[in-house]
Amino acid sequence: MPDSEDATDSFADQNVASRPDLKLARSITDLLSPAWMGHILLLLSLVFCLYNSSLWWHADAMDDAYITFRHSKNLVDGHGPVYNPGERVEGYTTPVWMILMAGVIALGGDPVFWSKIIGICCGLGLLFVLYKSLLRIGVLPGGAGLATLMLAGCPTLNAYTTSGMETCLYALLFFLALERLLRPDRSHRNLFLCSLLFILSALTHPEALALWGLAGLYIFFAHIREDWKKVACFALPGLLSVAHFAWRFSYYGDLFPNTFYVWTGGGLGAISYGVRYVEWFIRNPSHALWIALACYGASRAFKAEPRAVIIVGCTVVFHVLYIIKIGGDHMSAFRTCLIFLAPLAYLSGLLLRPAGTDSTSRDTLPGAWVPILVILFFVVHTQPKYLKPYIDFFSYYEGNTKLGHYLAKNADPDTVVAVMAAGAIPYYSGLKTIDMLGLNDPFIARLPFPDIMKAGMNKWDLPYVLALKPEIIVVNSGYFRSGDPAGYRAAANVSGLVVNYVDIDCFEKMQKNRDYEYRPILFEDGSRFYIFERRGKDWEVGVMKDRDRL
Repeated sequence: MPDSEDATDSFADQNVASRPDLKLARSITDLLSPAWMGHILLLLSLVFCLYNSSLWWHADAMDDAYITFRHSKNLVDGHGPVYNPGERVEGYTTPVWMILMAGVIALGGDPVFWSKIIGICCGLGLLFVLYKSLLRIGVLPGGAGLATLMLAGCPTLNAYTTSGMETCLYALLFFLALERLLRPDRSHRNLFLCSLLFILSALTHPEALALWGLAGLYIFFAHIREDWKKVACFALPGLLSVAHFAWRFSYYGDLFPNTFYVWTGGGLGAISYGVRYVEWFIRNPSHALWIALACYGASRAFKAEPRAVIIVGCTVVFHVLYIIKIGGDHMSAFRTCLIFLAPLAYLSGLLLRPAGTDSTSRDTLPGAWVPILVILFFVVHTQPKYLKPYIDFFSYYEGNTKLGHYLAKNADPDTVVAVMAAGAIPYYSGLKTIDMLGLNDPFIARLPFPDIMKAGMNKWDLPYVLALKPEIIVVNSGYFRSGDPAGYRAAANVSGLVVNYVDIDCFEKMQKNRDYEYRPILFEDGSRFYIFERRGKDWEVGVMKDRDRL
């Protein structure tokens, strides 16, 4: 028998020596097998993520983050989790993040600073959990490290670690729940923790509740006959969600957040926009390469790990279908796609899971090309034209922050502001605010979509807003940095501020309205912000001076 095994090994060695492709595959396997290689790549991934996140650190937090901060601040101030004191409207979709930021504010912390710190920690945690989950399923340490490195280099992850939003926390909680579900451990404790993580992720992003339900059905049919207590352990954390729905209905008078109505109702029109959004994501060469790797990894590991491939693959498909259903997202940095990036990296990592004991098998060949593909992935990701959407979408947020501080200093406390960007301006100004796109306004949120645009934040009603008589109306595109020639041209030609259909309708109506005057505010650094101000409300003489200087 030993002679037979020696002969087989000798034949295998000769076969490898005669085939350069298998020789490369074995060399790559030998290189990625040591544990120290995985540790080095994991450390490199964490450092790389920290470095990339630092590049975004000084950018302003995303405007939507300030909507949650405003609810948190009002909660701490004793007004309850509301947008405007005295108006019970749920304009946030992330109770966990709202309460977390309320804790930061209550302790005297800056939610912008600490949201970025927590976001970075969540990003690093996501990388670590991905690495450990790939090791647990048998991927080579170096292979797990390479998959983690791919995720660490993704601009979407790095942009949202410092965005001030809950996106990275949601990605971490969801992947922790998914990793628990993938474990062979079916103990009561593991099932309880898995379910609890799903519920916490659902309280961070509501769509995760559907996946908790699907996971619950899987646990039910798998264990109801052998041990009903396992099903009960998984179902128990669901009481948190039941309690939250009951509280929401008693406090806000609705079962769903106000934002739910903003995003729904587009029908087939929304689906068409969602398909375009997903297509936009796929057309990015780095994403297309990543998807190809994930599909290849899933097909290659399906025979050995069908349960893992099916569960992870279904989560990706679910989120893609969800994105299509809601019509995509209005943010250009693929916020809604971040949630399935870790599952894609997981499936990609399966390419470097040993296929068996036969070292001469052709199944080991694809793994040899993964390092090369990783290098191509990074080359594509660092091309300026592919990074541009991630950089541009932060540019106008600084104007909202400046205007918010300016209004806090110069406007009367009883001033009412109408805004399209409902975050930083209301948060920093502290003024009563009309949300023109409906995230925090129940009337606008429940309007039907216009025929011309059936998805996204495209519900509006300017006559309704004007009937509320705001002193100031602020449009999204009114900010210009110092020295920008377009800022001077906008003084005479308002069409330069038109970006979308909402702008077109608003500007057409505002130009016919004699109650409001179009004027700029000039900040100390030379930048400017164009607003509409109600005539007869000269709350700041400097505004008139700014206009006269143009």
